Amino acid sequence: LLEPKLLRALLENQSPSRSGLFEHILKKNGACLWRELLEGGAQKRFNHSRDELLENLVRESGVVFVSQPAANQSDSLVMVPRDIRHVIQNSFRRDERTLAELSRGNNRSQRRDDGSGFRPSVVLDNTQNVVRDLCIVLSSILQRRVKVLNNGGIGRNDLKKIVPLLSHNKTVKYVAFLSLFAMTKKLLIPVGSNWRVSKTAESWFVDAGKCFAELYEFWLQTNEWNEEFIDGDVLHVEVYPQNLVGIIELRKLLLRVLGKVPAETWIDFDTFAQSLLPQVAIEIPGRFDHVSTDKNHRHTKLIMESIVAESLYWFGLITLGVPDMETGAKLGNRTHEEMTPAGTKVSSSSLSDLIEEDECQFSFKVSDVMRQVFSGRYLEPDRLFVDGQGEGLPYSTQNAQFTVQPNQEIITPPDLVLDRFYHLLLFTQVKKIDIMTTLMITPESLSRGLERGLSGDQITSFLKQSSRKDLPETVVQLVEECVRRRGEIDMGLAGGYILGSSRAHVEEITANSKIGKHVKDVLNERVVILNRTADLRKVALELQKLGYLPKLASETLHVTGEGLFHVTLRPEDLYDLMALLHFAVGLEEQFDSGIFEDRVRPLIELLGVDAHGDLNPDFHLKPRLSGFKSNFDKCLTRKKDEEKRRLKKQVNRLLTRAPRNREPKPYGGENPASGKANIKKLMKFAIEREMQVKLHYRRSTGEEIDEVIEPESLQGGRIYAFCPDDDEHHLYAIERIEQAAL
Repeated sequence: LLEPKLLRALLENQSPSRSGLFEHILKKNGACLWRELLEGGAQKRFNHSRDELLENLVRESGVVFVSQPAANQSDSLVMVPRDIRHVIQNSFRRDERTLAELSRGNNRSQRRDDGSGFRPSVVLDNTQNVVRDLCIVLSSILQRRVKVLNNGGIGRNDLKKIVPLLSHNKTVKYVAFLSLFAMTKKLLIPVGSNWRVSKTAESWFVDAGKCFAELYEFWLQTNEWNEEFIDGDVLHVEVYPQNLVGIIELRKLLLRVLGKVPAETWIDFDTFAQSLLPQVAIEIPGRFDHVSTDKNHRHTKLIMESIVAESLYWFGLITLGVPDMETGAKLGNRTHEEMTPAGTKVSSSSLSDLIEEDECQFSFKVSDVMRQVFSGRYLEPDRLFVDGQGEGLPYSTQNAQFTVQPNQEIITPPDLVLDRFYHLLLFTQVKKIDIMTTLMITPESLSRGLERGLSGDQITSFLKQSSRKDLPETVVQLVEECVRRRGEIDMGLAGGYILGSSRAHVEEITANSKIGKHVKDVLNERVVILNRTADLRKVALELQKLGYLPKLASETLHVTGEGLFHVTLRPEDLYDLMALLHFAVGLEEQFDSGIFEDRVRPLIELLGVDAHGDLNPDFHLKPRLSGFKSNFDKCLTRKKDEEKRRLKKQVNRLLTRAPRNREPKPYGGENPASGKANIKKLMKFAIEREMQVKLHYRRSTGEEIDEVIEPESLQGGRIYAFCPDDDEHHLYAIERIEQAAL
């Protein structure tokens, strides 16, 4: 069947139904469950005819076989041999690959000249580091102000700053994993807008074996960290990624397989992953059909790569072998796009080819720690660590001492007791991480330790107790000098102040119980410093009750010695002020007149120098300006209308007094008028000819009055009219007019 011509002839002679089944298996990357080939249509009913066709295809064709039989035949795994699939996918070309090419772990460049077997160019081992790195992560967050993001996580830039402090070949993803565990264990606590390290962290590190056990159990049983997601942490994301793989089942599958791998054997990952893919189809149904190209859904091989090359390597259970450090940095962080040539569209078929042709090769082997300690109990964390600690364990802490050198460096062994290592980090800084960790004592690090409540005697006593040699005098002097200089200058936060004219006045003020509770300190027997929470106005009232006349400085205006005024404004006040100034400029432009004598524009320039850079007031000016202009236009219109009515009234009065050449057209209706229809008709006539009307009107209170009006408009059942006697406009209800006469 490996002869291309014979293979092509065999496939062409198959019936269309059997050919359809065969192509279906190829689309599934050459392997799928028996039942997936029988379920057809939306109802997914069992198709007996297809079952018989598939059974004949497996028994007679030779191009399909049952890889893993099951008690229930529908759960069996059906596969196309990989060498036959290679011939078909390469346009029926002969498979010329050698055994060395098929086994990528046998690269000649990675074999020793003496023929002693495979040896990778670079070996990466994280044994003994993971819990120690957790100490460094917590101490680093303790030393700097790390903000809590809106999603409850830690910013990527803050994580990047921690990476250089850790052991070699560590990534931001590694720090994110340790931080997620610390949040879950409440070692990291959000306080306000910043992260704080719990005070119980040092006591938690006392039992290092328990620390490693809890960290391993967290990884084995959590879904909050998912290796399919490129960043790992799916808890602190803006949008939670959906339809991710059942990661816990996949982790357990890999651990069960690795438990059967011979010790000290280098395994080519590509071969390992390809051989494991059929088992994934059985353990995690539906996952084998990896056709999704969404950025949150990676190929199953890439997920296994993350578990092996990241998670298990981080725990020291796997030793990695890579051709160079650049390859080691890529492992676990690759997406489909990184494996696709530029301009190539990823599809379900081409993705499988890219996975097979992947050039990012690496090997791995099960570490001694995993072989000796775990010994078949990978999936039982509560039984893993009951036998105590031993040499070479990833949490081994058999050494309680370190070496303090005269140049203020501290050399710590890899198995140093973790609570002592964490205590060291409180007043030192990391200089170098290797097999031996080098810490450095500096004035800055000592100052941070003193700020956390440590005393100079406590630091010196701890160093003397834990140092292998006598504590160098240079270190003792450095600690003493830092303690001595601490306090030469004190800094703190305070509120306002009270300046008294004499010592007696200050003593009387501080002796008052209502004022004394706000006093922070007294300087030079005349200056009283108040606390931040003190309300100056309430303190001033208490001073007035004592008989004083306090002069309270303005909270918003301050005059400097140079005669300059400092004004304190809230952003809203500044926006209002700038809007008023811009409105004044608009007035000058609208009326083309120097109303403000060119004094407004210089003020705008003075206020705009800093405000535009920090507050960006332009966004707030437009709505305020539009509101001011609208109010001004309304006011101007109202004034014009009032002037128009006043002039119109005067003209009408002049016209009534002037001699008339001819009489106006008489009103043809009822005059005086009564009844709603007649009154309405009379009012329309009066409005058209701008005539006055005399009313007999009944108010809502029942009072009846006689009044002369000048009607201007009809508004439904009401008349809007000007009353000359009151010099005001009123609304009159037509239904309350008893009689109206022109």
